[in-house]
Amino acid sequence: MPYYLHRGIAGRNFSKQFCLADNVKVENAWLDSGLLTVDLVRELPEAMKPRTIAINSGAPKELISKAKKLLGGDKKAA
Repeated sequence: MPYYLHRGIAGRNFSKQFCLADNVKVENAWLDSGLLTVDLVRELPEAMKPRTIAINSGAPKELISKAKKLLGGDKKAA
């Protein structure tokens, strides 16, 4: 048979600290029946939000003409 020692609830003060990220804000906090509840909200700045980039099919004509000039594509191979 296991032996348990019950010492009761500690009468001393208790503290706990948390470091939150810069984009996390505390919206609300309350203490109910000895349980601390904290509502946190993550606010992402516009620079950190995902972006959608449109991808067009085919290369631009000016880029193709520059590439042909650089590679000598206008001349016929001997």
